[in-house]
Amino acid sequence: MNGTSNYWTSKLERVGRRRFLAGAGTVALGAASVALVGCGDDDDDMDTPTSGETPSGPTPTAVEGITDYPTYTSVVKAAEYIQKYNWRNLPEPKLPPRRGGDYQQTVGLIPPHFDPIGPLVNSYAIPTNLRQIYNQLTRLEMEWDDNLDQANPEGELAENWEQVDDTTLVFNLREGVKFQDIDPVSARLLTSEDVKYTYEAYRDTPISGYFEAVDRIETPDDQTVRIVFSEPAAYFLNLISGPSTSILPVELDEQGRRENPVGTGPFQLKGGVFKPEQEVTYLRNPDYWEVRDGIQLPYLDKSTMLQPADPTVALEGFRDGQFDSSAYAFNFGLVDSVLESNPDTIVQVVSDHPSVIYHLGINNDNPKWKDERVRRAVAYAIDIQQLIDLGLEGAAAPGCLVDWASMGRRFPPTL
Repeated sequence: MNGTSNYWTSKLERVGRRRFLAGAGTVALGAASVALVGCGDDDDDMDTPTSGETPSGPTPTAVEGITDYPTYTSVVKAAEYIQKYNWRNLPEPKLPPRRGGDYQQTVGLIPPHFDPIGPLVNSYAIPTNLRQIYNQLTRLEMEWDDNLDQANPEGELAENWEQVDDTTLVFNLREGVKFQDIDPVSARLLTSEDVKYTYEAYRDTPISGYFEAVDRIETPDDQTVRIVFSEPAAYFLNLISGPSTSILPVELDEQGRRENPVGTGPFQLKGGVFKPEQEVTYLRNPDYWEVRDGIQLPYLDKSTMLQPADPTVALEGFRDGQFDSSAYAFNFGLVDSVLESNPDTIVQVVSDHPSVIYHLGINNDNPKWKDERVRRAVAYAIDIQQLIDLGLEGAAAPGCLVDWASMGRRFPPTL
């Protein structure tokens, strides 16, 4: 029985990407936004909260004697932009893809490292770049004609998989998949031991919860991975379908993962070495395994990501044709401005899934926050709508915690 039509995926349809995001340490809440960068300081002497969960409780009532409450109005109608420039409304390509070319794009952040096991693995810059170098066992459907609201898992390094029983999955690896020809791996074939090594390593990382229900991982032969769970884990296929669970070669130590990443993905770092700076250049992996419509992927010869110190450089460079695309978090007003100067521009406003939140958290390990009344007072003092309107241009909504019980956790809905 193929892994795409059984008990596990029927449960996935119910759990969906909410559970995927919850597993990544993201509390679910109805929200949409263009972009948000969160900064924190873990200095113990600071009085401001640094991490934790969003306080919940009843809506604060008016304080006696105060009647002049400020009101805020969104500067734009965010919903109109999200609807108009949604992925569903993108124009179809005018020409079929062809091989070759050098793609130049600007991004808001260059990754600090390429180690999927390292810190900040869920910082958006790291997973985005991991996809260039690595593959996962499975991935989510993302083709032009796929329904991105479903985004079902499909095989990547796994040719197929089978659900043997309620607590056992068996993955059959693609044959002939090679790692990039970079020391110390040097173009050797992928084996089941690489998958086992990788998943075992993730059990001691910030995403260890992904593998909480995994009892053991077996490798009967070089092409077979058997994962036995302590209980049914319907969410597992979704969780391993993102770049945060990239498959690594057993030879790569911590320094190698950070500075000399080697994977099975479509691109490899120019020179095979990463140095944190304002530019990352990828070259085509000549041994990449994937073929589409008779063409070996990737299509591009080269891809360069640049992080200009001044966002206006990215904007003007795009206007002048210096850059092919820009992933900078420009505000909605700039969308109209760019379309006026460059009317052929294809715009996509990416709104987060309703289960995603951005939250202000309180560190409950700090004794200054032990008193629930203090935490509740701070929660009442924060004007959430003001943050939404002024910080996110109205492209969000207040929300609350979501029960994670289906992941085997029990969090009381209190402060």
